[in-house]
Amino acid sequence: MPTLRQTLFQDHHMHSTYSDGKRSIGELLEYNHLHDQLDLTISDHVNKATDWFPRCAEEIRKYRAQYPHFAIRIGCEVKILEDGSLNTTKEIIDACDVVIGSVHHFTNIKSLSKEELLEREYALTKMITAHPDVDILGHPFSMCDRFYKIDPPQEYVEEIYRLCVENGMQFEFNHQHARSSIRDLVDREMQKGNSRYFSFGSDLHEAAEELGDAAFSLPKPVTVLVTGAGAGIGQSILKALHHSKIKTRVIAADMNPLAAGMYRCDAAYIIPPVQDPGYIKKLQQICSAEHVELLLIGTDVELPVLAKHKEAFEKATGTCIIVSSPQTIAIADDKWKTVEFLRTNNLPFVRSALAEDADAFVRETGFPLVVKPRIGARSIGFQVIRDVPTLRAALQERSDLVLQEYLSEEDEEYTCGALFWESTCYGVISMKRWLRNGDTYKAVAEHNPDLEHFIEKVGKALRISGPC
Repeated sequence: MPTLRQTLFQDHHMHSTYSDGKRSIGELLEYNHLHDQLDLTISDHVNKATDWFPRCAEEIRKYRAQYPHFAIRIGCEVKILEDGSLNTTKEIIDACDVVIGSVHHFTNIKSLSKEELLEREYALTKMITAHPDVDILGHPFSMCDRFYKIDPPQEYVEEIYRLCVENGMQFEFNHQHARSSIRDLVDREMQKGNSRYFSFGSDLHEAAEELGDAAFSLPKPVTVLVTGAGAGIGQSILKALHHSKIKTRVIAADMNPLAAGMYRCDAAYIIPPVQDPGYIKKLQQICSAEHVELLLIGTDVELPVLAKHKEAFEKATGTCIIVSSPQTIAIADDKWKTVEFLRTNNLPFVRSALAEDADAFVRETGFPLVVKPRIGARSIGFQVIRDVPTLRAALQERSDLVLQEYLSEEDEEYTCGALFWESTCYGVISMKRWLRNGDTYKAVAEHNPDLEHFIEKVGKALRISGPC
């Protein structure tokens, strides 16, 4: 089976309510935006009588501005006729970015023997590969599969693939109709690095959840190690992997043998605390023994340690650690450094001061104000200060506090999450949240374009690449 890196995550074959699909184009694009952000082709069935295609194409063009993070191509799926022509018009062909040519029902198909059907579909498929207007050969040998569950002969599959390559056409991998001879060919060629000769299409008609099924069904499982399997972040990573279409073999690690995540995985290991001198060595042993491809970090305290050892760790084990640089983490982990970073990069920031400048800060901002540890989480050490005596007491109790202006009441708190990889932002979500014991216990997504754009600018300036 090909690896995840050898697979093209795309879906170039789907049907909307313009033809025989159950989901509108808007619904399909919204689902893709909220999930995998695959490159898509909307490829509704057309024929010579189709009159709605200009409206469909215009709708797709309008959506491109709304969803800039993935490609949206105008396409169609068209039947090859028995004379070798396509059952559509030149106007539709010219309006498309992608044309899928497919074999569908043909004369007397239900009365043919399986041998006759195979030969007829083979002949029609060869006609498609010779047609200059077709970009993708759609679901090859699907009629054989649909009517007789025939696995087409390997030599037939090889010949069709050869003709596609020769004529600059992509051979579609459609998981619904790809029997073993087709899967074997695609597996072999993908492992050779020949992904450019293939297109992946789910042939979606029903649920938006089918998006990407063809591409995601192909690669072998990725072995992933998740640390902090008992922590909130670690357990959320495990849940996300469980719901992802990417096939994974999950290894969990935690210093507590009773951590919940240790029982929601394929294998589990007890590891020492991150402060232990043997922490890195133990993780390396696990990664080598289990052939771990990705290491996902489930607790904040592990980030700086694994970021520091990332290069040597990856060289020793072959495991890719998903973590930002030590420099990025040092800024993100320290509230004062974060403020200074925002100030230096001409980005909006909360007025702040260190303890030694408390008097001047009070004169500038007045009360109420907020104090919190420079490095900390879950609201530990957080306090709203409303007068000088309370401020003095707080500063005497801790020397590592940062003072910040008080922005809003507690029922107006927002949090944002963003996905960055190699400084590219793949999505931002803003949520209004309510806290309990310092942790979010309830959150409501509230789309805020200005706030989300700000988060994207900060992330790019910080050069985020994974958690920080």
